[in-house]
Amino acid sequence: RRVKPRIQSVVIYFQGEDALPESQINVSSTPTGAKVYVAGLLEGRAPLTLRVRPGSHSIKAVLPEFAPWALDVDVKDKESLSLNAALGR
Repeated sequence: RRVKPRIQSVVIYFQGEDALPESQINVSSTPTGAKVYVAGLLEGRAPLTLRVRPGSHSIKAVLPEFAPWALDVDVKDKESLSLNAALGR
């Protein structure tokens, strides 16, 4: 008789400084698809959700043929911010 392998899930909990950030920034862009940078590092293309630590963050959105968009935000613990990067020509 064959025995089917059982798949078990693993949940890992972090505590202290290594804990996963609970704050987030939701970034969309008009037009959609802008590259999104946080502190100068590419995080992906809008729309996207960034999990961040509380504190100050520099957000920048860039799309060819459009003027770059930038904003400095201060995120509180467990806060969720929604930003729309309205890119002009």
